[in-house]
Amino acid sequence: MAETVKLNKWEQEALEARLNYLNKKLVMNGFKTIKSESQIIHKIIEMTVNKLDIDEDGNLKLKN
Repeated sequence: MAETVKLNKWEQEALEARLNYLNKKLVMNGFKTIKSESQIIHKIIEMTVNKLDIDEDGNLKLKN
C-alpha cells in the first residue's frame, strides 16, 4: 500500500487552514500544538475508516 497521498491544491489549503485554526485554539487553552498536517490526516483516518460505506448509487459516504 502506498505511504504517500497526493492532495490537490484545495485540500492542501484547507488542511493548512484547519491546522492553523486548531493550533490557535490549542494555544489559547494551554495545550501543545499539532506539529504537522499529517497528524490531522492520521487522526481523520483513525476516526472515520470504520464508518466508510457506500450509498445506493455506489458513492462513498460516512455512516453515523
